[in-house]
Amino acid sequence: MSIGRETNMNNICEKCGKILKIVPAGTSKRTGKPYKAFLSCTRDCGHTAPYIDPNEIRYVAPEVAPEDKPNAGQLILSSLRRIEATVNRIEKAVSEVYEPPKEKEEYDKFLAN
Repeated sequence: MSIGRETNMNNICEKCGKILKIVPAGTSKRTGKPYKAFLSCTRDCGHTAPYIDPNEIRYVAPEVAPEDKPNAGQLILSSLRRIEATVNRIEKAVSEVYEPPKEKEEYDKFLAN
């Protein structure tokens, strides 16, 4: 099957609602100039649209200024600070509810239970 006969079901003509077909890249018979592949209405209403080959689409990550990029060390320190703050809150909450035994014998009994 030639590329000119293939249709892309996701591309609908904005003028008449029919399917757009892929017209392969080539050379104009009238001007002799090369042209890129494009989409053309199958009803010949005159509507055309640019064709983007899905195999040529590449994701390009947006550029971020280096000062906006946290490095691994900064991320680790930030996580450790959050963990430390959480541990401190837990220790405070536990100490408000529970007082550990002061004598070694009481402590040993506590651990045995």
